[in-house]
Amino acid sequence: MTWPEAWTCHRPQQSFTLADAHRAMQLHRDHDCPRKRAAFAALVAAGRITPDSARRHRLWGWSEESD
Repeated sequence: MTWPEAWTCHRPQQSFTLADAHRAMQLHRDHDCPRKRAAFAALVAAGRITPDSARRHRLWGWSEESD
């Protein structure tokens, strides 16, 4: 993993690796942003996170339609 040239909350231009997704979740844990949502989605797709079905569409105010 390489360190980013600049810290950003923008959605990544390419898909996260699992290591990058984990790191993004750690770095952005205190707030909601497009980068954190993309990392969360990558971890869900990889089976590393199983969203709570009761909170799935309320997590950080995110829904699949708002992405």
